[in-house]
Amino acid sequence: MSIMSVRDMTPPRKEARGAGLGPRLTQLEALIREHRETSSEEDDLTVSDALADHPIFRPCDQMLPYSIAAQATRIHLAPGEVLSTTNGGPAYAVERGTVEVRVADGPPVLFGPGQVFNVVGFLGIAHEAEPFKPTGMDPTQVPLIKGHGGPYEIVQPAQVPRSLFAEKRGRQQLNVGPAPGQVCEEDKACFFALCPNAVLKMNPTPLSHHKMDGWLHVRAQGAKELPEEERNVDDAEQHPGGGARLVVLSMELVEKVGLCLGRDDPRAKTLRSALSVFKEHAQCLADRWRALITRCCSALPGVPPEVVWALAEQAEQRDVESGEVFIQEGEEDEDLVLIEEGMAVVEKCVASTGRPSSVVIGKLRATAIIGDISLAGSSLPRPASVRATAFTEILRIPAAAVLFVAGRYPGALAGIAHRLKEVGNNLQMRLPMRSEVIESLDVFAGTEESFKKEVAAHGKRYVCSVGEIVADGTRANDSLYVLEHGTCCVEDCHSRIFDEALGRAFLWLREEEAGLIGQYTD
Repeated sequence: MSIMSVRDMTPPRKEARGAGLGPRLTQLEALIREHRETSSEEDDLTVSDALADHPIFRPCDQMLPYSIAAQATRIHLAPGEVLSTTNGGPAYAVERGTVEVRVADGPPVLFGPGQVFNVVGFLGIAHEAEPFKPTGMDPTQVPLIKGHGGPYEIVQPAQVPRSLFAEKRGRQQLNVGPAPGQVCEEDKACFFALCPNAVLKMNPTPLSHHKMDGWLHVRAQGAKELPEEERNVDDAEQHPGGGARLVVLSMELVEKVGLCLGRDDPRAKTLRSALSVFKEHAQCLADRWRALITRCCSALPGVPPEVVWALAEQAEQRDVESGEVFIQEGEEDEDLVLIEEGMAVVEKCVASTGRPSSVVIGKLRATAIIGDISLAGSSLPRPASVRATAFTEILRIPAAAVLFVAGRYPGALAGIAHRLKEVGNNLQMRLPMRSEVIESLDVFAGTEESFKKEVAAHGKRYVCSVGEIVADGTRANDSLYVLEHGTCCVEDCHSRIFDEALGRAFLWLREEEAGLIGQYTD
């Protein structure tokens, strides 16, 4: 995933329904010609293509988004002008220029041509999130689960760990091991490592680090104009005077274009069919958004509804039959899984008469969350398996989608900053010693061992989260940074990406995933 990049802000393209069909393609080509002949402005097809590939329009025939883009009005967002978004109001698609988007105090992100804003308001469902809006209380303060009931249940309950991300076992316990067919205390901790949100639900007090009062603020404004000496050929098209030209997309326009009242030609029939598909799919995406906004508020504290919608767009719904294992122990599966309906058990592989066997260590019910957004990109294996014990409906958010959305709105992670640091600190124990890192760098090849050990001794290792600036190129800095885990990108002062890499030394970095950086000064 590439963050802060206009060119990489759209997920991989999927072929829209209706593409490749001769008659419809001919209708679409005719529509494009008509638009170009009647348009008074030099509009390109960037917005039309982007709408056709947007998750909410993707299943529709392309005639619908192309017709909407052709008939929509355009407005100019001046540099520094704030874009006003309301519930029930229009969505906005960038046609030319760039819009600077910032969540809370996070770094600004440039949204370029094809990017769409305010989908939640466009659908008129933003008000449904209000009952789940943070009210100044700690987001982890939820009813304490005692005995049975609730989304999480531990077999032979033990004390809930104070850490969200417990280790499987310490070295001493590995030497001893559990009795055959039994589960030791460290294995029970796997339940919490698999479902970190269970700690928030079952023992919130020790983890009350961050209180939220309302949704994190989202601000979108026209981007500043690039100085003439810093422009290139592409910038001449993307920054005409600064700011952006936006396409206004209202639900009334969608209805008007899709219904084609008074017409019964082939194009009108195609549009009416596409409108029906659009409404059905929009309802499906809205249901996914409702599931996330209502059931994941403790896992996503303060995350604005529009950002949650970006996650819902990438989420995948699936039905699981009774007896099916949908989370496998040992797999490097970092997806976030929400159990919407049904029941499952958490199983741990243990020794039993010389052979491995599965022992149930806990149960999961509706609203249980498997995995954690803080673990995306950490490459940690699943510590236990999950098997459905009844017909179960799950909502899976791919780890790649989590990282994509986190890079698109890095400020939205403010509510889980302490959890990100905790994950990073946990990962540090798995990394090589600092002296080994120095030894692996070509820049120190041929130097004396005493010198390399001295450099390692004065080095500092720290954790960076998505969107965090590691080194600012506008300030004097003679430090050497070594990327040990995760991914970083190199940008200019306008957030244009020059390079992306893993495991190299950089002067100016911005984190793409939660990562670990070693800093060495002269």
